[in-house]
Amino acid sequence: MKILITENRIENTLKKMGTIKMVKMLGSGENFRKIFNLETPMDFLNLFNDLDVVQSEKDENLTLFRYKEGHNYMVIDKTLENNRLFVNYADLVWFLEDVFELNYREECPQMISKWAEETYNITNAEPILYTTRHNSKIL
Repeated sequence: MKILITENRIENTLKKMGTIKMVKMLGSGENFRKIFNLETPMDFLNLFNDLDVVQSEKDENLTLFRYKEGHNYMVIDKTLENNRLFVNYADLVWFLEDVFELNYREECPQMISKWAEETYNITNAEPILYTTRHNSKIL
């Protein structure tokens, strides 16, 4: 029995599950790339062009980028000398690093900076790549 998965449905599933769980469900990062028709790292990042942008209720200096409460893909912290854009490793960075083989320290932050500027008009914010377990320290 074949199951027809529409583009809209699979994108909604990605938003609910997150990148890592979706890749596991599909079997590999390469399968993910094929299903979502991803040729470039920017194609991958563009899957997240519709994140909700909200001010944190706990800290007025934090802007949160997410689909659901408690699961932030990115956070801007305006309290530091230069704005910092904290980027969730599990949702955005590891795929760039693992599947597209971008360098974690240089190419991933550069790609994310370019995407954040083009999509969310975020300029002059240094990307800081973090893991989910560090989320509580940021917020």
